[in-house]
Amino acid sequence: ACLAAGRGHSAVGGVSGGWAGHASAIVRGALDTRVRDDSSDPAYLVAAIGPSIGPCCYEVGHEVVGQFGNLFPEWDTLTARRNLDLVEASRRHMEQGGVLLENIDTGEFCTACGTTLFESYRRDGEASGRMVSAISQGATTLASRAAL
Repeated sequence: ACLAAGRGHSAVGGVSGGWAGHASAIVRGALDTRVRDDSSDPAYLVAAIGPSIGPCCYEVGHEVVGQFGNLFPEWDTLTARRNLDLVEASRRHMEQGGVLLENIDTGEFCTACGTTLFESYRRDGEASGRMVSAISQGATTLASRAAL
């Protein structure tokens, strides 16, 4: 999940998406809508990207890879399997939308292998729980944590 708040504004927002949401630029779309509707300067936004499956455990096929060529221009081919980094995809969408890199916080946890602090369907199958991220107006910090 990606959470964002504007310094000096009461509006907050959050968006979550897997590979399909990232391929359709859901994070960038939400950011663009926020900036348009609130007349916010994205340079004043602070954001948090919550834990997700990491590139160490998230291999995707060429049909997915091909949808990320514009976001990952360093990929030399779009016809092979790759390990997809959803946190980096979110970070790049935010940066493209004007959020300053120093205002983007990430946990850098892989929910599948890095820790048992977070739920993971890929790791635990049907027995897995769910995760929740939250943000509120007037918050001084952003947080993303596993549902208990």
